[in-house]
Amino acid sequence: MINKKSIKIALSILSLAVALALLAPALNAMTTEYDPSKIVYPPASKLNIPIPEKFVLPNGLKMLLIEDHRLPLIEMSVLIKVSSYYDPADKASLASLTGTVMRTGGSIKMSGDEIDLKLEKVAAIVETYIGDDSGGAYLNCLKENLDASLGILADILITPRFDPEKIDLAKVEMKSEISRRNDDVGGITSREFQRLLWGKDSEKGMMAE
Repeated sequence: MINKKSIKIALSILSLAVALALLAPALNAMTTEYDPSKIVYPPASKLNIPIPEKFVLPNGLKMLLIEDHRLPLIEMSVLIKVSSYYDPADKASLASLTGTVMRTGGSIKMSGDEIDLKLEKVAAIVETYIGDDSGGAYLNCLKENLDASLGILADILITPRFDPEKIDLAKVEMKSEISRRNDDVGGITSREFQRLLWGKDSEKGMMAE
């Protein structure tokens, strides 16, 4: 006597056989007709690299200008000849800390918090940094807010305040990063490779502890 369970199994096997039979032509076509070497690609789009306009300001500042009027935005980068490689052996990451607090600490005219509020109101961005082989600043704002945003950037670069509270805050954030740096295997590998390659007391091997 055939029970219900046996009937269900038989129907399942039959359904699977029918599905495979229906898919067989498509699977066969995929395995026999697909040839990657015969793929036809459309011609690559022409790459138009803009040529910057070069000029020097009266104060000696070298400028590279590329105009793009599709959006009413101004984007500016400042490159400064500084380097974290000049950090004293007993003050690793001093340059990085300086680059951070130069922005967060504000200027003589305005505190860092006041600058945050002014930039937030006009949807502008101003940042500073110092890396291994260079330092700089970044500005992004709407066209109509360029004068005000550029004034803030100039104040930060020329007359930074280096607010002690912001220095302490940056140190706390740096200590937090140090406490978590062994959580990333890739970071450990990169760090130890640099130390083995250049020596732990070299400019490239030093790190904040």
